[in-house]
Amino acid sequence: MRVLARTGLYDTAKYASPSEARMAVLNHFAACGWTLAQVRLELGGQFPASQPSTPTPTGRNA
Repeated sequence: MRVLARTGLYDTAKYASPSEARMAVLNHFAACGWTLAQVRLELGGQFPASQPSTPTPTGRNA
């Protein structure tokens, strides 16, 4: 799981898509009791293509 979390490389026989692999990492962190802030600190910038857009005060995504 650490390799997946740090590199984004995943076993295609285990996960059908990059999205499923990322979700497995997030589920693992949640099961370990990590907060969202801890996950963001640890993985910040690791999956730049998958970073969710942040809503702006106008309601548009940045």
